[in-house]
Amino acid sequence: MYFLIKYEEKYQSLNSLKKIGFDILSGTILGLICLIRLSNIMIVFLYIFWGVNSLKTLRSRFREIFSGKIFYQIFAFLIVYSIQIALYGIYNGHFTFHGYNSNEEQFIYLFHPQIYKVLFSANKGLFIYCPVLFLGFLGMFLFDFKNNKFKISQPLIFMCLTFVVSSWWCRWLGMGYSGRMYCDFLCIFALPVANIINTAFEDIKNKKNLFAYFLPVIIISFVLINLIWYAGVSSESINSNLATWYMLKNHLFSCLHF
Repeated sequence: MYFLIKYEEKYQSLNSLKKIGFDILSGTILGLICLIRLSNIMIVFLYIFWGVNSLKTLRSRFREIFSGKIFYQIFAFLIVYSIQIALYGIYNGHFTFHGYNSNEEQFIYLFHPQIYKVLFSANKGLFIYCPVLFLGFLGMFLFDFKNNKFKISQPLIFMCLTFVVSSWWCRWLGMGYSGRMYCDFLCIFALPVANIINTAFEDIKNKKNLFAYFLPVIIISFVLINLIWYAGVSSESINSNLATWYMLKNHLFSCLHF
């Protein structure tokens, strides 16, 4: 995300050779991101929908992308990612690899994704275990950022990622802590949260909105809830694999009991 901002700000001022270098570097970075986890490829939406806020700007953006530079980007991406494919071929004798032993470990909920459970279940629900991220979610849709170049891509990535996680057979992701599949995409929550905080500070400064005074208390409370659940999982008072509302309630009451 940081590189993309610099890329778009400087691109037009570069000479042809440097533009090609920037294009190759952008494809290389995307290749490295996908080597971490293939589903991370959806981060490319940040680039595709950069500055798009209408159908007109979408057409303009597509013309810009397909003007020629995309070929350098795809070339660099394929060179980097082909390293993984080559390793599969060397060590397994074929160029594909399924990392799960059981045929049941598939996207079995593809046509009825468990979206509500992924976001709000006591069993690893993203906004239950990490409620501060809910502010980022609200910020994606409710706040019209000034010069926000990620207006379309941030909610789009969130929705696509949530669909992928919700379609997987083990949507709570085993004994991991909360929605670990979202960790690589925390950047898309960061800017909306920062904008909410900045807006609150502006309102406090201008004495516009009394609710802004409560925002620090809300954020601190959300962070404390996250730490309480983490402590519960670590101490095994909350089942790290199949937590229930009963477990969460009892652990919360025990932490609040002085």
